[in-house]
Amino acid sequence: MNRIWDFKVAYAYALVFAVACLNSSVFAAGWQIDPYLKATARFDDNIRFSVDSPKESSVGIFELGADFKNESEVVKTQVSPRVRYSGYASDDDLSNDAQFLDFSTRSNGERSTPSLEIKLSRDSALGELDAEDASLSRVLVNEQRNRWNVKPAWSYKLTERDALDVSLAVDSVSYDEIKDQNLSDYVNQVADIAYVRSLDEIKDFTARLSQTQYEADQRGTKADTTGVELGLSNEFTERTRGSFFVGFQNTDSELGFENENPDLNGKKESNSGYTVKAIVDHESEATKASVNLSRGVVPSLEGNVRNQTSLRVDFDREVNLKLGWGIDLLLQKNEVVNSSETDEDLNYYYFEPSLKWSLTHAWKLVGTYRVSLREFDQSREEADRNELGLSIEYRRPPREQIEQFEQEQIEPLPEQP
Repeated sequence: MNRIWDFKVAYAYALVFAVACLNSSVFAAGWQIDPYLKATARFDDNIRFSVDSPKESSVGIFELGADFKNESEVVKTQVSPRVRYSGYASDDDLSNDAQFLDFSTRSNGERSTPSLEIKLSRDSALGELDAEDASLSRVLVNEQRNRWNVKPAWSYKLTERDALDVSLAVDSVSYDEIKDQNLSDYVNQVADIAYVRSLDEIKDFTARLSQTQYEADQRGTKADTTGVELGLSNEFTERTRGSFFVGFQNTDSELGFENENPDLNGKKESNSGYTVKAIVDHESEATKASVNLSRGVVPSLEGNVRNQTSLRVDFDREVNLKLGWGIDLLLQKNEVVNSSETDEDLNYYYFEPSLKWSLTHAWKLVGTYRVSLREFDQSREEADRNELGLSIEYRRPPREQIEQFEQEQIEPLPEQP
């Protein structure tokens, strides 16, 4: 209970500090403040993503936050506090509040570029079922969790064309009380070192070596993954860039001693396979598009690691200065590494079209419809989910965009080559 209280007090102080700084002289020089507000009304026909007994509900979600940015020729810093409340009309036990605090800083030297990213959050496993949480086989209860992620990194320029990148990422998740036996506290640590060679003005070659350690407290699962990959980044045009990596990884894992079948206690296994990362981004005056294909071992909130193959497509198009639309698509396959009798491989898919209408330069309405599907390979069960949402958002755009919005008339924007 003290830990819970400490987290809430810490977030409260962070938010009070952020608000106080709005009128502080500290932000008078160099700091930019971008507040953010979003209110959503949503209908969900399967709020627990359940296979057996889907339950529908209307959901109200309110988010409030801000980005505090400071940029100079050398240092770039950003602090982003955010709070969110989700209220369920049909089941108040699922209503939850969440707090987030992100911090990042980067210093650009002539040869050395250190950076640091910190992410703190207190939320619910039911708060937002995103791509990572899709690895959950069953979401049954409103589990509150504390999470922190710290990633220091350093890039050193060896020559005009060669650089060395080193980073360490530590991700820790802990729950207040675990009622759902599928959940587990865990710590995941990733250390990697990469050599980057600039082939020319638009192409970079990268060779990377990484080591990952995963440990889940409740289940006692441990997994060590070593990987190597080679890749090429390329600017195809001024508006289109892509990176492509292929590699190999080996995972040595060991089950804990909390399995229903005693014969599985302490079971050890070694798995090897290929890895893939391919990203293509395109941005023009009217269009933003991104395609991301990946395959590799990722941590799971269920106390194990999974070999995940994922394809994600994001597309946004502005028809004119007021009207826009978009598509978000995810296809994902999760295969448990060194599974116990209660673990299941899982396929997860969703498709989400959206329609956006700008009321002013800062306010806009967003309508979304998401259809999701989860398939469990071993039990042959599946769950589907439909979510219909309408949001009003406030986010202050850059000054030049405000001027364009106020001066130009509504007309189709030309596509840039």
